[in-house]
Amino acid sequence: MTKFFHNKLGLTWVSMEDVQHAYGVLKTNSVGFMSGLGQALYPVVSIMSHSCAANLESVKDPGATISFRAKRGIKKGEELSMRYTDFLDSKDNIQRKIKNEWIFTCSCVRCSDSSEFGANFSSFQCGCGGFFYQEKTDSLIKDWKCSVCPKNANLTDKYTRAGHLQQMLENEDVDKILNIVENEGYHKNFYVTTKCYMKYLEKHNSSTDSQTLNSVVYKAKVVLSTLAMLDGGCTRLNGKYLMMIMMGQHKLLMIRNKEEKMDVNDLKLAMMEITKGRLQAAKMMSPFVINGKQG
Repeated sequence: MTKFFHNKLGLTWVSMEDVQHAYGVLKTNSVGFMSGLGQALYPVVSIMSHSCAANLESVKDPGATISFRAKRGIKKGEELSMRYTDFLDSKDNIQRKIKNEWIFTCSCVRCSDSSEFGANFSSFQCGCGGFFYQEKTDSLIKDWKCSVCPKNANLTDKYTRAGHLQQMLENEDVDKILNIVENEGYHKNFYVTTKCYMKYLEKHNSSTDSQTLNSVVYKAKVVLSTLAMLDGGCTRLNGKYLMMIMMGQHKLLMIRNKEEKMDVNDLKLAMMEITKGRLQAAKMMSPFVINGKQG
């Protein structure tokens, strides 16, 4: 890189230290876009803090400028925050990436809550119905303790297996991976289950088969429920899955009406509810700020 500045641009004063410093600034403070293929640096945004439960989201992909909107009510004096990385990953993976790339340990409200707002997104479920949380210990052996019963377990192999299944989602058929996930008993809000459901929805969302549509609506509802716990409020992602639910329900309604000729009033009421849901989803997905009543 230094040779490029010297030989191609004639900037002979640029040193290796200058290049390393500029790269470090870009790497640490830039905002990714185009699915990570591009990076942009914004002076104000570069000093914003990270939170896995950020209160801001960008309203569209960054360009010459970047705009944010509040996802939910922000209290007076509350710090504005954004996310530096994908929040739909396990807590350990997020912590590891934050530590490696931004050189700090995240202690946001989500990372400080063992249950992750009740979603237990990164936790395996015990047979008793409780969830395993990692015990802090000086030992090299990692122990997890159930939140309900006295059971302790070493889940290192299970987390390795979960990570492997998550990687398989990139290349393998999602129906095959989902079958494995369900057979191995991962709970519906677990991060690997959520990733599987999302991939399933991308594959089957356009189906016209009633059985598949029922599965699409169910999985979209589960995903939306998980997102509401982890990242509630007016978000584009929540709007996307709400729209999937409404579109699936609309298709199922049309199939039902064709098969049994529904009562006109019942059909009209159902269509009104679906239309209201679609309008709400469209607002959430839009790049515009949605104004609410001021408290």
